[in-house]
Amino acid sequence: MSREALKPSDADNDERKLLIARHTEALEELKERYQYIGGQFEPGDHGSVEELTRAAQRLLAAELELYAKPVDQVAVRVKYLDFTKNVEEMCKAYAEPCEGVSPRMTVAQARVASYQRLEAELELLRAKRKSEMP
Repeated sequence: MSREALKPSDADNDERKLLIARHTEALEELKERYQYIGGQFEPGDHGSVEELTRAAQRLLAAELELYAKPVDQVAVRVKYLDFTKNVEEMCKAYAEPCEGVSPRMTVAQARVASYQRLEAELELLRAKRKSEMP
């Protein structure tokens, strides 16, 4: 096989650049949504958990496209699961009433975070099974 046959085509390189650009945009969106959830922009201004989880899912999809090997995709899903666990813990804490202070989010919003963590665990389990197939 010649060296030319092993070289990626310009179309492959162009696609890779677009995938990386999309991943970068998704990451920036996720960072912004995460900051809104914590109320770091305006006092009392909290973004929705649904928006945060949609942004996280877009980042996950973009990242999975960057890695073709199942073993690499498992690593991406492990990282995503860790993120969903952190969001779930934060949302549960924000949904708990404290004496003299209203909760920062509803129990329903915290449930969205719990659901996303369960989805992430399920998809990780499926990805592990897929990577172990011959």
